[in-house]
Amino acid sequence: MIVADCPALAALVSGLGYASTAQEMEQRLQAMPPASYRTFVAEVDGSVVGLVGLMLPPVYTCNEPMGWILVLVVDPAHRHQGIGSRLLRHAEQFMASRGARAFQLYSKFANEQAHNFYRAQGYEPEAYRFLKQPDP
Repeated sequence: MIVADCPALAALVSGLGYASTAQEMEQRLQAMPPASYRTFVAEVDGSVVGLVGLMLPPVYTCNEPMGWILVLVVDPAHRHQGIGSRLLRHAEQFMASRGARAFQLYSKFANEQAHNFYRAQGYEPEAYRFLKQPDP
């Protein structure tokens, strides 16, 4: 991933329902410490068509870092070509090479297509995520 990829990354993330501009994406990426975060992209003919972002933080519950897939998205026109699977495998290999022994991610309840994809990749539901957004 390079800074010039930010417009494409913003479009991919916006497609997930998280409105983003290229400038916002660049600011977010700059705020992520490289010791804990990584972003990898997939390209087809020089254009970014997929993104996986991960985090490897120390955690309270085990001695090894926990691998977190924070975002995985492939442009709709390039889905069902193995790009998502390759991005996910690359992220898993990267995290494992840095000591992670487990990987986790979140997926919205309504996104059955993603759930089926993750199950096919060996992931199983394990917990609920609770969210609270206080009034401004």
